[in-house]
Amino acid sequence: MPKKELTTLIAVYPKTLLQKIFLGVPVGLLYAVSLAYNKGYKVKIIDQRIDKFWKESLKKAIKDAHQPRILITTMTGLQIKFALEIARFVKKTNKRITIIFGGIHPSVLPYETLKNKNIDFVVIGDGEETLVELTETLDVDGDLSKVKGIGYKKDNEIIINERRNPFDLNKTLKVPYELIDVNQYTGAIEEKDEFPVVTGRGCVYNCAFCTNTAFKKNNFRKVPLNIIIENIKKGLEFKMKISILDDLFFYDEKEIIKFCDEVEKEGIKTEFFANSRMDFIAKSEIQTLKKIKKTGFKRIYVGIESGSQRILDSVGKGITINQILQGNRKLKKAKIKPSYSFMVGFPTETFDDVKKTISLMIRLKDENPQATILGLKILSLYPGTTLFEELKKTGYEVPKKLEDWIYFDYMEPHNPWLTGKDKKKLQRICLITYFLNEGIQKHLKNRFVKFLVEKYRFVADFRCRHHIYYFAPEIALFKQIKSMQKE
Repeated sequence: MPKKELTTLIAVYPKTLLQKIFLGVPVGLLYAVSLAYNKGYKVKIIDQRIDKFWKESLKKAIKDAHQPRILITTMTGLQIKFALEIARFVKKTNKRITIIFGGIHPSVLPYETLKNKNIDFVVIGDGEETLVELTETLDVDGDLSKVKGIGYKKDNEIIINERRNPFDLNKTLKVPYELIDVNQYTGAIEEKDEFPVVTGRGCVYNCAFCTNTAFKKNNFRKVPLNIIIENIKKGLEFKMKISILDDLFFYDEKEIIKFCDEVEKEGIKTEFFANSRMDFIAKSEIQTLKKIKKTGFKRIYVGIESGSQRILDSVGKGITINQILQGNRKLKKAKIKPSYSFMVGFPTETFDDVKKTISLMIRLKDENPQATILGLKILSLYPGTTLFEELKKTGYEVPKKLEDWIYFDYMEPHNPWLTGKDKKKLQRICLITYFLNEGIQKHLKNRFVKFLVEKYRFVADFRCRHHIYYFAPEIALFKQIKSMQKE
């Protein structure tokens, strides 16, 4: 008896705002399909960011597939626009094809997502097991109500099933990198040739602006060390640096020492990039930080957020200004280069709070010249975060349609406590601090614009030290930079 042909999953990654600057491997999508792929399902990956002829590619994939099902992942913001474009195209090609939406936005707002006529299912939370169970159930026309972690439509009614527990990362399989051409991707954090590795998911902290707060139950999990090492070795096959994408890689000092020891034992020689909290750095022994540097962590990314202790406390950041300063000094001593990010536009924030943040930016750079200041960004409100849920209680009108969320991103702040005048002022200040980052010209091709940026940095530094933010001709320069990035 011939073996039954399995369903084909066609996973599509939509465009984002960032592909002109950073083009990272769609590692979340690869993880989502990994279990299905290892169970023998055919999987095809189409990345709209790199495939100019994605419509033709998608048409061909559908034509060649046995019982195709389309998986589209999206986060809040402009990516929704392109995700919906893909969904419309598929339904126009064949309205009977099943379309499944996954990712952070559909997970937080499954009901609203399913209101869209072109979306048949939503996978909520981790997708590995849910996607397999959903596919198996659809294959035999089974009972969808028994599939945990999905939303779907039945008789014109939207049904949201019981949530599935977070995926046990001890079951993590090899990431199917063979489904893509890794060499087409330039990296997600620092420079070209970065290979993404996930060593854990979730976070134990409660920052009010972070989407991790939408998934607090059993949220923080670590991938087994042997699998982490395997994935790092895969990146080395491509001769790439290793970019660790976790929100909370640097968490337990003993575990980090164990990781460094294993990297050394395996003879792994590469450069690592990762995110850290400043309280971890401040509390760590200097010998641990030197060991981290020796392992290959030449640069670490740290979210400082604010220079006002009142604001840090109000958003539950859980760090102090003293820890920030102490951590900066320790990183200098360990010769690890930090990149610091900051935000403004918080609820109750005053201009004095903003000035404290900018003063801290300058102080960190003065005390550690190896530090990179990534500039200010205006706080973005995302559904599911503590800030957003608190805002809803005040009567804030939440977007009712999926399409209405398209412009909810860091480029378009929707913070109702900010007046139009406030937004313009903060945008002007953010643009000035943008030029404090000496690394921005790396992405510029135009030599004249590079020259202007380099010279203007001294002006931006002077402005920030003396809090002079009126009359900002740099806005025109910024627009020129953005246009150069699109070339």
